[in-house]
Amino acid sequence: MSSQHQERRVGILYLDIDGTVRHGKEQLGRFVNSPEDVVVFPEAVRQMKRWREAGGRIIGVSNQGGIALGLVDPAQVEKAMQRTHILCDAGRGMASAGAVSVDASEPS
Repeated sequence: MSSQHQERRVGILYLDIDGTVRHGKEQLGRFVNSPEDVVVFPEAVRQMKRWREAGGRIIGVSNQGGIALGLVDPAQVEKAMQRTHILCDAGRGMASAGAVSVDASEPS
């Protein structure tokens, strides 16, 4: 490998969003269905910020079974994920994170 292109290993932290980064069903008594439902855990934001400052990357993952069941609109779920990202970014926790919403429905 040339000295111009040195590889640097980067730790990646995968986090299940609901119940880890933001309040989930256990804390709210219901699933997060809209941006108004989003409440992040302050300690999670602090720990994510520490991870990033140490050079790590964060990927947020969320299984959204309510989409597959037709209980929630995918656009609302995406807005809630965007709100989560904004609240975490305010603390510089998930500044480079990607949030993935998974549709658990069967392929047609």
